[in-house]
Amino acid sequence: MNYFSPDNKNNPNGDWVRSKIDSELSNDLFFQDFSRHSIEKRGSSFSKRKRIILVDVLKDQYSEWGENKDLLSRIDQLLNPKSVTVTCGHQLCVGLGPLYVHSKIRETQYLAKLLSEKYNRPVVPIFWMATEDHDFEEIRHWEFKNKIFSIEENIKGVAVGAISSAIVTEVLQRMKLELGTNASINDLLDQFYSAYNKEGTLSDATRRLVYDFHPEVICIDASDSRLKKMASKLWEDEIMNQTLYESRDTSLWEKSKRDVPVPFKKSMMFYLIDGNRSRIDFENGKYVTNKKSWEPQELVDELKSNPERVSPNALLRPIYQEYIIPNIAYLGGAGEIEYWLELIPYLKNYMKSEVRIKIRTSFAWWTRTVERKWGQISKKGLDYWTTEKTFRLSLLNSLGISDVNTFPLHEEILPLMRNLYGNKKGTQRSVESWLQRIKKDEERMNERVRRNALREESIDYERFKLFREEQHPKNILQERVWTILDLTYYFGSDSCLQYSECLKNESNGFLWILPD
Repeated sequence: MNYFSPDNKNNPNGDWVRSKIDSELSNDLFFQDFSRHSIEKRGSSFSKRKRIILVDVLKDQYSEWGENKDLLSRIDQLLNPKSVTVTCGHQLCVGLGPLYVHSKIRETQYLAKLLSEKYNRPVVPIFWMATEDHDFEEIRHWEFKNKIFSIEENIKGVAVGAISSAIVTEVLQRMKLELGTNASINDLLDQFYSAYNKEGTLSDATRRLVYDFHPEVICIDASDSRLKKMASKLWEDEIMNQTLYESRDTSLWEKSKRDVPVPFKKSMMFYLIDGNRSRIDFENGKYVTNKKSWEPQELVDELKSNPERVSPNALLRPIYQEYIIPNIAYLGGAGEIEYWLELIPYLKNYMKSEVRIKIRTSFAWWTRTVERKWGQISKKGLDYWTTEKTFRLSLLNSLGISDVNTFPLHEEILPLMRNLYGNKKGTQRSVESWLQRIKKDEERMNERVRRNALREESIDYERFKLFREEQHPKNILQERVWTILDLTYYFGSDSCLQYSECLKNESNGFLWILPD
């Protein structure tokens, strides 16, 4: 495969976040290069007691691998007082979700290896499984070649990590019936079936799949009560002082007339019991769910006795993460990173954190057919981000045809008809309707002229449409629609390995992977 980093300046994806990091936030420590001092400080600040608990939890979560020496050795690295982590995370999507989940896991692994070699210390790549997320609707669909396969049940209000993994097997059987004629796809679906058909939960199945595809990366399920207990000071502070809410600064968004992605609330927590997850609100001096209420100290006591019952929301989760792993960097898409921007005042002024916040690299895979067609049409002055509307307009302009409707016939006939018929009694409304019909017909004629002209350019137009369908399906990035099924179908098994090779190249945040 070949690798190339194209001009990324016209990329509209995450442009607001990037612009803020490059301007107002450019001097903040969170967006600087790594330093030996920051890494050493983070490693030494994470206590031996926390390391022992973290390793015990991870070994329990990986217990089905038995005495896998390589795996146990990777986990045991976290006992080393010098060790730190680099983290990414995602929901427990069926089949691990879109391609960018795989790419950010690989990039996390790559960054960990790079830092480990540079600073001569263990840097462990971590995949944070969003096991307590309760939006099952977002994870139950799987798309391949314009077909959507969905888990029939639509479970609501339940932490998805606790759902039985067997719920996925029926949809996998349907997929095999429809897609199993391709040997590589059939093998891949068998691999997924093996992961989901074993005893356990969606958390367990996701851990198996990450191990299958990215064995050097350690998954963490942060719902464990021992980990929640490690963050007891966080929960108590949020209940008694609401520090995250009090530290808020939304001026960055207000100046841009933009809403913050996660609204600040006085309670950033959920109550989790028997798998059901309910928002905890703060009302009239008390913390309440739809079934319970507590005085602040009562809730503190409740969570000290039952730490597993607290669940952070999307904004509090990264702070919880900083409590339970010795993290030096978080890698995420622009949407995730915008959450982190909301946390900067808290991280800076309260936690005194030096964690680095990194926007992940985006990748695009090119089939040989579309790469060839792109080579033919890119000579027309297009770039990768040109939309179909813009391309159509440029073709019309090159032919001397406007994309704006004109109505010379309507304008010519309007005064004539009004003079002849508009003043007659009872005809005024009929005349106006007649004129509107003429204008509509002329509008259709405008479009017919454009279509006939474009027909002469149909070869380039079809080439462009094929390019857009592959590289920008549904008018979004390929990596947000394609899954490992697409990758295997077009490029064969073990294609994920190409991410690591590709990352060795200079990059401006966007990389192409092209056929030899």
